[in-house]
Amino acid sequence: MVGTRSGVLRRALAVVVQAQARELRGRVWDAWCEFMSRRADVVDMVNRMSSKRRLRILGDTFDVWFKYTQVRASSLQSQYGLGFR
Repeated sequence: MVGTRSGVLRRALAVVVQAQARELRGRVWDAWCEFMSRRADVVDMVNRMSSKRRLRILGDTFDVWFKYTQVRASSLQSQYGLGFR
């Protein structure tokens, strides 16, 4: 009787442990999926910010180049009497 009872208790404990392990695996999987989703969101945000920064730098570079060409053209015109049309 004692052997039977302890066997039943061991089997019941094993079932409980397996259920807890299944639940824990499910929670770990959900947490992993959430982490990867947030990571992807962060990567997307960084890419957008980097793209905006690159565009701003390119725009600033163009502005500097354009102003330089205007100053250079007016300098050549006043220095050599050249007219650019």
